[in-house]
Amino acid sequence: MEIEEKRIQELLELTRENNEMLKGVYRRARWGMFFWIARWVLILGILFGAYYYVEPHLTNALNNYQKSMDVIKQVQQSAGKFTDTKALQAILGSTSTSSPLQDASFVNTLIKILKFGN
Repeated sequence: MEIEEKRIQELLELTRENNEMLKGVYRRARWGMFFWIARWVLILGILFGAYYYVEPHLTNALNNYQKSMDVIKQVQQSAGKFTDTKALQAILGSTSTSSPLQDASFVNTLIKILKFGN
C-alpha cells in the first residue's frame, strides 16, 4: 500500500507540474497572439498614416506631371506648323546677317528639338 501511495503522490506531483507547464505554454501563446495582432495593427496604422501624409503631395506631383505633358504636346503640335525656316526666322525676328538664326542648320536643329523627333 505504501508503494501505491508513493506512486500516486509522484503522479500527482507530475500532473501538477505538467499542468503548470501547460498553463505557461497557453499564457505565452495568448501573449504571442496579442503581440502578433498588435504588430500588424501598428504596421497597417503606419502605412495608412504615411499614405494620408503623402497623398496630397503625390496628387500635386501627378497634376504637375499631367500639366507638363500637356505643355509638351502643345509645343509638339506648334512645332509641326514650323517647317519653313524662313517663316521661323521671321517669327523669331532675325533680320541682321550676323545673327546665328540666319544659319539654316541652326534653325533646322531648333525645329527638330521642338518636334521632339516627330
